[in-house]
Amino acid sequence: MNISGNIFLIILGLVTVLVIIGLSRAIIRNSLTGMLHREKLLERIKVLRLHKMLAAIGLDEKEYLHKVNLTDIKTHMLRCDQCGAKQVCDEHLEQDTVSDAKQFCPNNEDLERLTRSQLHASQE
Repeated sequence: MNISGNIFLIILGLVTVLVIIGLSRAIIRNSLTGMLHREKLLERIKVLRLHKMLAAIGLDEKEYLHKVNLTDIKTHMLRCDQCGAKQVCDEHLEQDTVSDAKQFCPNNEDLERLTRSQLHASQE
């Protein structure tokens, strides 16, 4: 092999290493950013009834934040915040009768689906 071929291979190797380093840094940065974003969401969820509802139906809030699409989480938070049945919700949460949530909770259908999928995943 001639010298220009060797130089080309060295340059190609260096470029490959630089790309790998750049991608690794981007992945780490994105992971940290996502983790911080989810922690902030958790803080916002804890002031809503959604936090208590997740616990009442047996969904771990950190698993919820990790597995559920962020758009869906924000939708759940908005529904909870704007809910007109907050007093009814508080009563059911206090009496541990959230099984009746379908009567008043705007997130009930989504949360039931999440509970079923979590149960299905734990049985496999």
